[in-house]
Amino acid sequence: METYFTRLDTLGRNLEGDLKHDKITTTIYSTDASVYKEEPAAVAWPKTVSDIRKILQFAVHRNSLMGCKWSERVQSGCTGNQHELEP
Repeated sequence: METYFTRLDTLGRNLEGDLKHDKITTTIYSTDASVYKEEPAAVAWPKTVSDIRKILQFAVHRNSLMGCKWSERVQSGCTGNQHELEP
């Protein structure tokens, strides 16, 4: 049976960009300049439009996608137990 993290690994191998769900990456992206701390399930850095489509297709099944630039994290404290997508 395929687990959620196995599906994330498969998605990551099919991207030209990067997708990480290790503890260090998710911890870094769970912290911003605000008091909020929400750890994302994964963080993606798409390189192509095709990458974005694949990530969206994956996330739509979990209803869990949050687009957030680093500057927005610092200013507004983007939070949510979701996947993070940085341009």
